[in-house]
Amino acid sequence: MLALALLLAVGAADETVARIDAVDIPASAVQARLATAPGAPPAAVLQDLLNDAALAIDAERTGYARDPRVARAVGQERRRLAAQRYLSKALADMPPVDDAALRALFHGQADGVRIRTIVLLTAADAAQLRARLAAGADFAAEARRSLDPAGRDGKAQWRTRGQLDGALLQAAFSAPLKAFVGPVELGLGAAVIQVLERTVGTEEEFAGKRDGLRRFAADQLRGHARQQILAKLRREAGAVVDEPFLRSTEKRLEATPEEAAHAVARVHGKPLSYGEILPEIRRLARGMEGGHFSGPSVKLEVATQAVDERVLEEAAVAAGLDRGGEIEAALAPVRRDEMVRAYAADLRARAPKPTPAEVEAYYASNRARFERPGRRACSHLLTRTQGQSQMALQRIRDGQPFAEVARDLSIDGATAANGGRLGDIPDDRLQTLSREEPGLAAAIREARPGQVAGPVRSRAGWHLLLCQARQPAATPPLAELSPDLARFLERQRGDDAVRARMAAARALAKVTIDEAALQRAAARK
Repeated sequence: MLALALLLAVGAADETVARIDAVDIPASAVQARLATAPGAPPAAVLQDLLNDAALAIDAERTGYARDPRVARAVGQERRRLAAQRYLSKALADMPPVDDAALRALFHGQADGVRIRTIVLLTAADAAQLRARLAAGADFAAEARRSLDPAGRDGKAQWRTRGQLDGALLQAAFSAPLKAFVGPVELGLGAAVIQVLERTVGTEEEFAGKRDGLRRFAADQLRGHARQQILAKLRREAGAVVDEPFLRSTEKRLEATPEEAAHAVARVHGKPLSYGEILPEIRRLARGMEGGHFSGPSVKLEVATQAVDERVLEEAAVAAGLDRGGEIEAALAPVRRDEMVRAYAADLRARAPKPTPAEVEAYYASNRARFERPGRRACSHLLTRTQGQSQMALQRIRDGQPFAEVARDLSIDGATAANGGRLGDIPDDRLQTLSREEPGLAAAIREARPGQVAGPVRSRAGWHLLLCQARQPAATPPLAELSPDLARFLERQRGDDAVRARMAAARALAKVTIDEAALQRAAARK
């Protein structure tokens, strides 16, 4: 049987604030809860923790430690923690960054030159150019012939040591200031340069930045090493992401059953299906199709990350890193939370469902709460200038659908893909808009149904509007609201069932509270 004394334990040095049966509530748990509920009284926060622990004790007593849902969630977390341990161990023996490397990194950023450069095809061309410049030729006029477009205006640009290489680096930091130097052999062509100003980082500056540079360099090395580890594990697992398939899904967030079952990769022969990564893709895209976050590049990134997580987990489990006291201690609160989650879900599911008569009675007694304010559905097309707005209006007058022109021209990324559709604008929201953008609000209010209004200006730009007839305030009939009301009452009864079971479990438990420890925990939050 799971030792519930571990459920809230964090460490021997963590002061116990309260105890419920054999479960300790540590100061760190109180502090963590206070951090998520600023201003909440510490005593109330502690009572919430005691109630949660009481429900966890009851859940364990009822056998939820063996529930498949709990086992599955704990298993996933076990693998995740093991993967973290694997990476930590693999990166633990990295050699420290020495001062020579830090010094090179420092000077790559701190040393710089203000330099003018003209690039020509051959060294002979560059030598002739240097002679002309030395004789008084205009640098800006000569620069127009440069093979490097960035230097054709003849203006000087700042370049750090790290942005230069080869012969150009050597010449830039050794050439006499303001002298014309060349030919400087490049990978393609030859250059004549003129260094107008040069700075070199000092030892004092290096000393002040050494620690920060060391942290940066260590992070860079760890990141590089992590990528090498993952690449090796992917090769060993035979894991290759099916990029052509992901590209074939374009920017869709829905999938056919065949697409959902398609293996976007295999790790040691075990498939990773498209359906497994779709929830994360939808989360990133916020459920909106057609944008960058629903496109193939993001899908490829999500699939690659899922493969990396899986190969790490497989390697960690094979190395036995999913076992041991450290892992079990870390899993204890996870197991507690999952037991409570599963127990609460079952308590809610067993709560009696509201009858149609109960739904009707709730509707009748709360009818005023369901009244919807007046509203009108509108679309808009936003441009930066009035001229652009007039051009868009002319296309609409020439017969192009408003939605089509909005998709082409509107700069409002949130609505352009949907043809500029803003949805219903309630009267109360329009009233708020009147205080911020009175002109735009008036145009929405006065627009003739089905006719394009504008251009009208706001702080965002110039708007064209297409609005439907205003719908007056009304209370939806019971038939329309009944499904939502039934779900609301069902959730309410489920919550009541959980609270009742929690109270019963709390009444059976033995609770002791150290008030002084609670005050110390609250003071340290």
